[in-house]
Amino acid sequence: MFIHCLPSEQIKELVRAPNKHELFVFGVLCQDVNLLSVFAGDGKIIDINLDIFEPSGDGTTPDFDRFEIIDYGQTLKFGNYEASSRTILKLLKLGH
Repeated sequence: MFIHCLPSEQIKELVRAPNKHELFVFGVLCQDVNLLSVFAGDGKIIDINLDIFEPSGDGTTPDFDRFEIIDYGQTLKFGNYEASSRTILKLLKLGH
């Protein structure tokens, strides 16, 4: 299990953002159940099946052992692999 939280100074800005529902503050990744749960800036919990993270165009695959939330909650990072929160929400049909 891996847990990551944005630094407090980024959280302070994120919670005031008009698009805070699209930004991730905190995440818990559990490979045993193939699940990442993220907490959005509006307080909602979003469960993400790890299977949605397919190899990128250049063949980069996610390294779930190196999970981070970066860019003020706009990006999930798994080693060299990155996925934007907006793209993830669209894939889950939660985006606007």
